[in-house]
Amino acid sequence: MSRMHEEFDFSRELKDEELYRLARKRVEIKRNFLIHFGIFAVVNVALGLMNLLVSPGYLWFLWCVFGWGIGVGAHWISAAAQLNLDYKDTAVKKEMQYIKEKRAENKPREY
Repeated sequence: MSRMHEEFDFSRELKDEELYRLARKRVEIKRNFLIHFGIFAVVNVALGLMNLLVSPGYLWFLWCVFGWGIGVGAHWISAAAQLNLDYKDTAVKKEMQYIKEKRAENKPREY
């Protein structure tokens, strides 16, 4: 298994150096995807405008959006896998936190 795809156990204690390295790696993965997505959006908007100005009868820029979109989607899947993103667990944890907060709000006041 490569270093980028190594599983990480978030439950174990980390030294500051390990924590910094992990945080930096995760920020880099997110940053790289956001740069890729930003360039995709800007270039495809420009191509769409150019297409509409030059040859509005045929929307050829959609082929670019579709083809490059496959690459952006693959990059997102790769980034999510590297970051160990599990949206079911994340959603469950958010719901648990929400329920705990609501429960705390509704507790009767102790005098």
